[in-house]
Amino acid sequence: SLISAYTDFMRWKRTPWMISGNMRSIKVGGVSIRSLAAHFTRSILFLSEQLWTAPELLRNPNPPPMGTQKGDIYSFAIILHEVLWRKGVFPCKNENLSPYEIVQRVKKTVANLDDVFRPYVPDSLDADDEINQSLLELMRCSWAEDPHDRPDISMIRKAVRMLNKWVFL
Repeated sequence: SLISAYTDFMRWKRTPWMISGNMRSIKVGGVSIRSLAAHFTRSILFLSEQLWTAPELLRNPNPPPMGTQKGDIYSFAIILHEVLWRKGVFPCKNENLSPYEIVQRVKKTVANLDDVFRPYVPDSLDADDEINQSLLELMRCSWAEDPHDRPDISMIRKAVRMLNKWVFL
């Protein structure tokens, strides 16, 4: 929210720019609305970019600057979900979550692997979704919680080539 962006921006330190009139208000000098809005926009963009980031990289305080191949596989699965359902990144069944809430849920370590947070996948698909069943399985294994359980890029390329051949027969 704008309030949390503001608090992050100011870090609630008393500076010469903060003038406390009474205990219920703070007047701010030396800060333009434009700079505050720019900071807020950068915060939202940063969080939005994290929606495609693998959970192990979100949890890592010093993630590799270029990411990892297994992290890229996770991102591929999120993009594949977007392509298959055309609902945007991380649609949720009955919730309207902010990028921050989504990132926090993906990042959270869970005891039961059935409780990991991923984009909503409908229980039933259309009758002519034979290809989608294969893509669905590829998507699910590509966003596995444990990076070692995700396929490598050669397996994904092979699966996609096979699906392309089947489609164009």
